[in-house]
Amino acid sequence: MDTARHGTIGALAANRPLLISVVLAFGLTALAVTGFIRESSALTVSDFAINAFFALAAPALIARFAPPKLVNRLIYVLAISTVLIVGSIYAPGVSPKAFAAFAPSVSAVQIACVLLIWFVLLRPLVGDIVGLGVAAPVAAVLGAFGASGFLALEAAPGEGVIGAIASLSLALSCLVGVGVAADFAQAFARGGDVHDAAGVAAYNATSAAVYATLITFGVFVAGLLPAAETINWSFRAIIYGAAGVALAVTTTLLVTASALSLAQVSEQTAVTENHRRQNVRRWWRPLRQALPPSSALAFVAILMIITVTGLFTAYEPITLVKVALLIACALFAGLTFVSIRTGIYVFTALLSAMVIVRWIYEIAGTPSPSLLAELTGLAVTAALYGQVAIAWRDARNPSRNAREAAERAMIDGAHRYAISAAFVLGALFVSDVSGLWSDGAEAAFYTFAMTLFGFLIAAPLMTAISAVFGRE
Repeated sequence: MDTARHGTIGALAANRPLLISVVLAFGLTALAVTGFIRESSALTVSDFAINAFFALAAPALIARFAPPKLVNRLIYVLAISTVLIVGSIYAPGVSPKAFAAFAPSVSAVQIACVLLIWFVLLRPLVGDIVGLGVAAPVAAVLGAFGASGFLALEAAPGEGVIGAIASLSLALSCLVGVGVAADFAQAFARGGDVHDAAGVAAYNATSAAVYATLITFGVFVAGLLPAAETINWSFRAIIYGAAGVALAVTTTLLVTASALSLAQVSEQTAVTENHRRQNVRRWWRPLRQALPPSSALAFVAILMIITVTGLFTAYEPITLVKVALLIACALFAGLTFVSIRTGIYVFTALLSAMVIVRWIYEIAGTPSPSLLAELTGLAVTAALYGQVAIAWRDARNPSRNAREAAERAMIDGAHRYAISAAFVLGALFVSDVSGLWSDGAEAAFYTFAMTLFGFLIAAPLMTAISAVFGRE
């Protein structure tokens, strides 16, 4: 195994793909069966897995075969979405009862159609990463099922905790799988063969998997701190939950990279990736010209003023628990990605997003999400911000100024962010519609607001931090 180039994780995925995939699939299935053998929530978790598989994996598979032209893609999406929705409404009434138990809900089909439209229409800007990463949502569902079973081994964790961990496992696993597919496409476009590109992708995604596990542990530990709202879980449950998430994201990383190492990939993949980069560069160039370091610094200064105003104006002020949580996420980012600037970026983005989004909730008169939903949203949002932060870290170079580094980061990170966010929101909504976690929709709406806000401030924030550190 080429551990010198790919590391142990990359070498295992590239050189032992079938062995790794079979062992993980068997192990996670056995773990889920063992954990839920006496649990009353077993049927609900099984329903969640069926709905998640259809809502997340089906659109990725369908989008892989979308035609290249825009008009044909529109016809393709509308036709398949119509068939899926009509079928989900009328098929259960005419199908045998044995098959009805495995049929997804109408809501899950609607989620799948929304994701399908998003994936297909964004193809010029995201390339082939959805099709390349089609194994990711499949492995993520299996990983989330295993993580839930592992948590169920802990004495009476409660269905709310199981639902939160299952949703978080599924969301973060899909995020890591998208990163593997994106790194594979990039490595392959640079001239590497399939085997080498899969190893590099698995190796590069290791830091994102570690970060996902750390923020899961850190964010949920905040629920046990003094002055925090009481959540029905114990520290032992958090340990089991974090270990389950680590198992899920590692499974998705290895299975996705293993599937890619066995895939029949043509040179068209490299052509599509190069076209994607050119499309994003053309789209981004006017924004780059309108965003010099001075403008970026002014934008961030105004953002901080609004954030401070929100801190003192909002009805519910930020608590010490949330400040500690934000600092923990930033420290984990700095340590995991070996970059102080990355930690500063994650802390600033999370702080502004959390304060301003909660302020908007209050102004609009919308009920605030529950603490469990908010903590889950913060965890996946921190992981999403981490994707852009990694791209920015890798884009920084003495030969590039602040605007050039931000442009390169958006080229390498924006498509991951857009696709990962879609999977994350789909995972949270599925947990709600399947009945596993009643706060899933709350977490999804909160995460959507945080995700949209984070995308809007990403480039100015990166440019401003680079300028402060002396790269104008």
